[in-house]
Amino acid sequence: MGDRITATVDQEARWKGNLIVPLGATLAGRIRAIEKADGPAGSFTLALEFSELQIGNRKARFFARLTEVNSPAGAVRKMKEEGLVGVGMLQIRGDRFQLSHELRLAWKLGDH
Repeated sequence: MGDRITATVDQEARWKGNLIVPLGATLAGRIRAIEKADGPAGSFTLALEFSELQIGNRKARFFARLTEVNSPAGAVRKMKEEGLVGVGMLQIRGDRFQLSHELRLAWKLGDH
């Protein structure tokens, strides 16, 4: 089903002024798909699926949509949404890639 992945929340999330996701919380998920594009341009499509949010000892389902991607030198960009909550579709330029620690993904929490 794909390699496990984790990410660390680097900006707290609030709803109606109340803290709902603190800085340092952890997201857990998996790599849903990796596909190398045909042709000489050299790019990959990467689908990441986050399904669990861990805050201290508590775990909860992660229901959010990828809204923004910020990467060094613009090497990674958000692709059109699949419509699946927790799934982010990314296009990565280059013949090879390694996701940078500087990559920032912004997700919008929803009540789905």
